[in-house]
Order: sequence, then C-alpha cells, then structure tokens
Amino acid sequence: MADPDAFDDPNLYLEMRSMQKIRLDLKYSYDARRLFMSKLLRKPLRLMQDRVNSILNHTDDVSSLRYMIYSAHDDHVINMVEFLHSENIEAPYADYATNVVFELHYDDECVAGAQADEECFSVETLWNGQLMGFRECATRKDSVGRKCTLPQFKEHMRN
Repeated sequence: MADPDAFDDPNLYLEMRSMQKIRLDLKYSYDARRLFMSKLLRKPLRLMQDRVNSILNHTDDVSSLRYMIYSAHDDHVINMVEFLHSENIEAPYADYATNVVFELHYDDECVAGAQADEECFSVETLWNGQLMGFRECATRKDSVGRKCTLPQFKEHMRN
C-alpha cells in the first residue's frame, strides 16, 4: 500500500511535474506542433477577425460574438503555450483548469475616426491570468511585448 505522506515530498512532486512535461509537450516535434495548433486556432482567430471587420464596417450588432470558450485537454493547452513562444512565460506543466485567454480590445475614438483600421485594435494573451509577451509586440515601455496591436499579433501568429 502506498504511503499517503509520500506525495508531500517536494522532490516527488517535481519529478511528477517533469514527467508531465515530457509526456504532454515533448511528444510533438516543432513542425507537428505548428500543424496541430494552426488547425486548433483557425476558428477562434477567424472569428476574431470577423469581429474586427464588423466593427470597422459598422455592421456590428448586439447579437454578434462577444465571448468564445474552448475546452481542451492539458496536452492541447501546454502545446498551445509552446506554440505561442512567449518571451516571458514558460509553461512547465498544466495544473488543473490551466487556461489560455485571448482578449480583443479596441479604442472607441480610433474606431469612430475617419482613419479607422486594424491599428485601432489590440490583443492581450494570458496564461493562467499572466499576460504573455511576444517579441513582435515589444516597445521601449514594454520590452516583453505584453500588449500587441492586431497587426503585430497577426504577424506573431504567422511566425
């Protein structure tokens, strides 16, 4: 019979987490992960672009999509974080209820202006509530790039 106090051992806990990382993340090659994630993210990214287009074209209505949730297994989430290659977050393992959130924001004044375009929109990506940063979005104020303009975010997703 297993000793119930054995799970209080911090070394055992770290070993279990290391095995989870190996099992969930390292089973995919770089190319396999890109293929896997590009298919998984295709729909939410398309719906985000549809939302941007409806706001820019002033065809936005109350019934249009405001929130979308995907439920996935831990290997999907861990591989998504690896695929996103954040500058400031490394996902060593997936706790219960681990999540990735993409938030689309826009500037009301910019969207209402004559020069409204995709630069009026920004995207924030969060891993378990922590803002993820991307190289393409880095600025002098934020060297990690935690807030991307929509064009920067799209460039990052292409890379």
